[in-house]
Amino acid sequence: MLQVKHLTLTHRKDLRTLAEDFSFVLNNGDKAVVIGEEGNGKSTLLKWIYDPGMVEDYCEWSGEIAGDPGPMGYLAQDLSEEEKAGSVYGFCAASPYFFDLTPKEPADIARQLRLLAEDFYSDRPVSSLSGGEKVGILGPNGAGKTTLLRHIASLLLARKDLRAAYMSQDYADTLPMDKTPVEYLAPEGDAASETRARTYLGSIRYSRQEMAHPIRELSGGQKAKLLLTKMMLDGVNVLILDEPTRNFSPISGPRVREALADYQGTIISVSHDRKFLAEVCDTLYRFTEKGVVPMDRGEL
Repeated sequence: MLQVKHLTLTHRKDLRTLAEDFSFVLNNGDKAVVIGEEGNGKSTLLKWIYDPGMVEDYCEWSGEIAGDPGPMGYLAQDLSEEEKAGSVYGFCAASPYFFDLTPKEPADIARQLRLLAEDFYSDRPVSSLSGGEKVGILGPNGAGKTTLLRHIASLLLARKDLRAAYMSQDYADTLPMDKTPVEYLAPEGDAASETRARTYLGSIRYSRQEMAHPIRELSGGQKAKLLLTKMMLDGVNVLILDEPTRNFSPISGPRVREALADYQGTIISVSHDRKFLAEVCDTLYRFTEKGVVPMDRGEL
């Protein structure tokens, strides 16, 4: 059994209350889910339950954990470099189970990439995609989807006749983590640009406090929304997206899918999200042992 008694979590920087007098009990075998908007403290709550030391640098708390749930595991939204280098374990109440997340380099990756790219481009070269076409790529983990998408991004970002933007699974690849969201959206620094940036941030449910936080302190969902907003404001006409909806809550997910479906430019995306693929993408490809092949929408 795991029992949390009268937990109150407060953000040190802006004194925002993330949880107030929160109590619950989980018995062996129970399964619970935490749902809410991005940035409202869901990940902080899970970290505190697993190990309060994980949040002590930015949160104060009162309350306690009681009971003996047995061994616990924690799987973060964004794996740290240390976690990427090793493995992550998870445990259920009855018996342990193990996820091996140790990176595995595929043999002869350059040759595989060339073959995958040739298969993909043979019938539907990216240069011939019509404006507004939305392509989804899916397949099993480790098949090479992200590797292919990076290759596509490197080709399209270098072109002068397109305004392309790339969303990596690791947001730190693109986002300036030490800047605030306002600084990121308004690099000019003038009052008019900052007002415009705050207006857009407010429209995607950023609080005033979050607008002033360094980007590295934001949740995965808030970082993803910030990246997509910047892409839209920059007027890009090709979005290259790697798992774009993976950090969105059930509340934000439908709105994000609607916005991407209404987007007038081209989208090339890797995703496991069947709702995203069904609602946003009009052309689908699947990774197979023979390469990347067209896929019928009825197979989703």
